Amino acid sequence: MTDYLETSGAEVAGCAVLTAVGEIDIHSAPLLDAALTRHTGSRAPLILDLSGVTFFDSSGVHLIDRARCGAATDRRRLALVPSPRVQHIVELVDVGRGLEIHPTLATALIALQSATESARSWHAISEHIARPSCRPASPRDS
Repeated sequence: MTDYLETSGAEVAGCAVLTAVGEIDIHSAPLLDAALTRHTGSRAPLILDLSGVTFFDSSGVHLIDRARCGAATDRRRLALVPSPRVQHIVELVDVGRGLEIHPTLATALIALQSATESARSWHAISEHIARPSCRPASPRDS
C-alpha cells in the first residue's frame, strides 16, 4: 500500500477531474494508472490535476503519455495542471505535446467549459441551419 500518493476523482462543470497529491514514482504509479483507467472511454474533457505532486519520475511521464494517447483515442480533450516539478519534467522530456497545460484547476475548468459551450453552440447552430424550414424560400416555392 502506498500512502505517499492520494488520488481522487470528481465531475466538475462537465469535466472529469483526476487529482493526485504526493509522489509519483514506480511504486505509486499503479494507483494513478488505475484511476486513469476508470476514466477511459468517456467523452467528457479530462483534467489531470497534478498541482499537488511533489516528486515525479519517468513513471509519471509514462502516465501522462498514456493519458494523452487515451484522450486522443476517446476523442476527448485533456488538460494538465502541473506542479512546478511536474511542469519542469514535462517541458524537459517534451511529453506535453497535444496537452492543454494550465496553471490552476480553475483556469483549466474555465478553458474547457467555454470550449465545450462553444462546441455545443456551434452544433446547435449548424443543426438549425441544416433544417429545411430554415432555408430561404426559392422562387419556385411562391
